[in-house]
Amino acid sequence: MNPVLPVENLLVIFAGIFAAVSFLSWKTSTKCSFNRRLLMLSLRLAGLSVLAIIAFNPGRWISSSDDKKSEWHVLVDRSSSMSVADVNGKTRWAEALRLSDKIRSMAGRPEELRTIPFSNGIEDVPDKMGQINPEGGSTDIIGAGVSILNMSRLSGRKNKGVLVFSDGRQTAPSVFSDFILRARSQEVSFFPLVLGGEVPEKDISVAAGRKQYMAFFGHKVKLAANVSNKGFGRITAVVAISDSEGKKLGEQKIDLEDGERKSVKFEITPSAKGYNEYWFEIPLLEGENNRNNNRSGAGVNVLDKKIHVLSIEGLPCWDTKFLVQLLRTQSYMDVTSIYRLSSNRFFKVDTDPSKASESSESIFPDSFDELNAYDVVIFGKGAEYFLSDDRIRILKDFLKERGACVIFSRSKPYSGSFPALEALEPVEWGETVSSPFNFKPAEAGTDTGLFGEMLPAAEDPAWAKMPLLENSSRCTSIRSFSQTLAEGIFEKNGEGRAFPLVVSQRYGRGIITMINAENFWKWDFTPAGGESTSMYREFWLRLIEWNLSFSEFLPGINYSVKLSESSVFPDESVRVKVSSRSGDEKSPAPVLNVIKDGRKFLELIPGRSENVRTWESVFSLGEAGTYRIEVQGVESSKDILTVKQRPSESDNLSSDPEFMKKIAEGSGGRIISENDFKKIVSDMEKDDVKVSNDKAVWRSSWNKWWLLVAAFAFFGFEWILRRRAGLI
Repeated sequence: MNPVLPVENLLVIFAGIFAAVSFLSWKTSTKCSFNRRLLMLSLRLAGLSVLAIIAFNPGRWISSSDDKKSEWHVLVDRSSSMSVADVNGKTRWAEALRLSDKIRSMAGRPEELRTIPFSNGIEDVPDKMGQINPEGGSTDIIGAGVSILNMSRLSGRKNKGVLVFSDGRQTAPSVFSDFILRARSQEVSFFPLVLGGEVPEKDISVAAGRKQYMAFFGHKVKLAANVSNKGFGRITAVVAISDSEGKKLGEQKIDLEDGERKSVKFEITPSAKGYNEYWFEIPLLEGENNRNNNRSGAGVNVLDKKIHVLSIEGLPCWDTKFLVQLLRTQSYMDVTSIYRLSSNRFFKVDTDPSKASESSESIFPDSFDELNAYDVVIFGKGAEYFLSDDRIRILKDFLKERGACVIFSRSKPYSGSFPALEALEPVEWGETVSSPFNFKPAEAGTDTGLFGEMLPAAEDPAWAKMPLLENSSRCTSIRSFSQTLAEGIFEKNGEGRAFPLVVSQRYGRGIITMINAENFWKWDFTPAGGESTSMYREFWLRLIEWNLSFSEFLPGINYSVKLSESSVFPDESVRVKVSSRSGDEKSPAPVLNVIKDGRKFLELIPGRSENVRTWESVFSLGEAGTYRIEVQGVESSKDILTVKQRPSESDNLSSDPEFMKKIAEGSGGRIISENDFKKIVSDMEKDDVKVSNDKAVWRSSWNKWWLLVAAFAFFGFEWILRRRAGLI
């Protein structure tokens, strides 16, 4: 027996059940004759006995021998990359055929060995392998392996292992983890033999620095592209930029060494409001492996609405004066500045200076609607004179819900501690540092496009020529998800020490940036070296534009569209999120258009997420190309999705031993060479081993149809007798 519980426990349980059932059956049938009472009790106990039999689970252990027929396989790659002649003067394909013939000749039982060609999956086996050529358009080692595993499972044969003769360059889409799980579960090991080596790649490519830019109508914008050279030696490449109608707007020549990557910038003035597309192009060169990366697009969101800026200064100084004056000279900005002149005197200056006003009480928006009139809020020093707990709560909602920008422009914005405001800051403050220091762009600033695209690159000598900055505060820690865009470098004991100078962090849908320095106003004068500069102007304007572009909503735009991925392969899933500044649970879902080549390619209706002003959808696209996703019928931000061509055989002809190693180790095999053939054949042809008793299976004796029918009959007949006696 193999009972569901220990036998002693079941005996006690069923003894109690039998006693209780007997007592209740006899007691509830007092109106019947003795014989009928006895019959009903017997029927109930008989049915209960059947259940007891099932619980005790009688039967026997069955231990069978593994008498399945065995087989093993050799997979031979016949994709076009196998035509490369880099194996002892022969092609990889010729070497694979030689090796497959050799291992068959060494097999003691060749009838168990199956040699199968594959490229984009396994293929029919010809009479002679030499009759076919390496012409496959792609390589799917994983798919071929899965097919072999499925064949063995369906045939009932024991698969002893699979040898793979290939260069290992997987080009077809696959799910590696699924393949490994299948191989492990079927106890089938893979033994790859890597053919070929490194083949120098020849490719010149161009890629837009960013997929999207923000600009203001009538103003210039800088678009950047990265150009790379592999395998062509020293060349002079010509990069051109054109609009969506194919009109060339400019071109530049750039010298590239072999293996070098350089950035090229174009300054253009968009001719239309709204969304504009531009394309970087570079001519194809003879002998290029990859012909799908010589063109790259970028979108420019051209705004015709002004940016509304609120400047707050509790301790007026030159920094704030210069910054406000600069912003007021920009035609696309409306600036409202509020100053604290003394403890009971506050001064407010609107865009129109004639509307200046004075108050004896602290001036700051006291409602969300008032603060919602601005896109950017800039704090200098003395924030504690303007902000109360209620105003900070409004400021937090302003950031989280409206997707606005807050900039702390003069290091720590308050004196002492201010717990309510500290939650908004990307750093935790320490003591003040009075030593002067240099400005240096950081890696995160380059990665996000602030430096190298919008501003000079980190290695540009202009940064070292800028006047020194002062009055920073030590940062004891940087909060999670914050990024340091620039660092301050000061010398101590002859060594340069770095500290966070420009730090940003997302806050809900908005963004907060802290500038941990003062005396930027000196940058507006002649720098060291006697050269004129517009660095002060460029730094602040580009920094504000950078913050606006990284906020969830563009100024004056009520909808934002964000994709989970910027580039995918065909048929890969992408999540799109649409957010609205306003609305409630009754607001209808926006309709999304997927645009390709100026025409609607697909229409999506996303579902509402947990946030009542956010909708999401998942989609995939089967055609390669550049797509724009936007909200239908209303002005919204756009997002760009590049669906890349899948890798082709000619893109990279080098072998990939690392991928073959992953296959071997994941399946329990190993990388092999021709010298391992004797041992491989011996292992594959070992006699089958009987299954041990610990793999035996319990076969229950009660698993019979008539036993179940009997149980139903016993209980059913008792029920009929009780029904006729009026007991039910």
